[in-house]
Amino acid sequence: MFSEENILGNIRRNLKAMAMYPNLIQNLEVMGPALEKVDVFYLSIRPLEDWWNSCLSFAIQHFRSPPSSTQLSKIAHNTSGWQTVIKTFHDAFPKAQVKVLEFGAFTGFPAH
Repeated sequence: MFSEENILGNIRRNLKAMAMYPNLIQNLEVMGPALEKVDVFYLSIRPLEDWWNSCLSFAIQHFRSPPSSTQLSKIAHNTSGWQTVIKTFHDAFPKAQVKVLEFGAFTGFPAH
């Protein structure tokens, strides 16, 4: 199993670029041979403002100071989001299905 940081990218890069997964295309190109036989990708997404809040909270707790108002404005006005991530997966793996799930959709229904 691969995690978000293994494929999509990591919080440090996101915050450095003030963009969502700025290296996604390159990451998928590198991992392409290992993933070419995958027939379904599942992306668990949450509202973009919640995603950024989570990234910023983690970063502030672990490795950086709070972003400036200029940096926050750049994040708020960045038009790249989940649509870009989903399209990038479709483009990189055209034979695979990309299924999108709401983040936390199953947390209320743990396995018995």
